[in-house]
Amino acid sequence: MFSYSFGISASSYVIELGPVNKLSRCPGLYCGRELLSNGSWSSCGACPRGYRTSGSSACIECNDSPEFYDWLYLGFMALLALVLHWFSIDTAAKRRRYFLNISNIVFTVPNMTRER
Repeated sequence: MFSYSFGISASSYVIELGPVNKLSRCPGLYCGRELLSNGSWSSCGACPRGYRTSGSSACIECNDSPEFYDWLYLGFMALLALVLHWFSIDTAAKRRRYFLNISNIVFTVPNMTRER
C-alpha cells in the first residue's frame, strides 16, 4: 500500500468530490471545505484569504494576531523585495553606463578622423 507522508494510508481514505452534506476530511493538510448557504459543504480546495483549516478540514476564520516569527517573515520578504529592486536598478544603470561609454567611443572616433 502507498502511504502519504503524514501517515494516512491510501486505502483508508475516500475522496468525495464536489459538495457534500456531511463534513469529511480533505486529502491535504492545507485544503478545506466551506459551509455553503444551503447547509452543505463545498468541495475540497483552498480556503479563502483570512481563513485556515481546522482539524476536520473546515475553513474557519483566522482571528489570531501575527506572532514574532510571523513579523520576522513579513519583514524578511519586504527587505528581500527591496534589495532585489535595488539590485535590478543598479544592474540596469551599469549596463546603460557601459552602453553610453561604448557609444561615445564609436561615434567620437569617426569625427576625430574626419578632415577639417
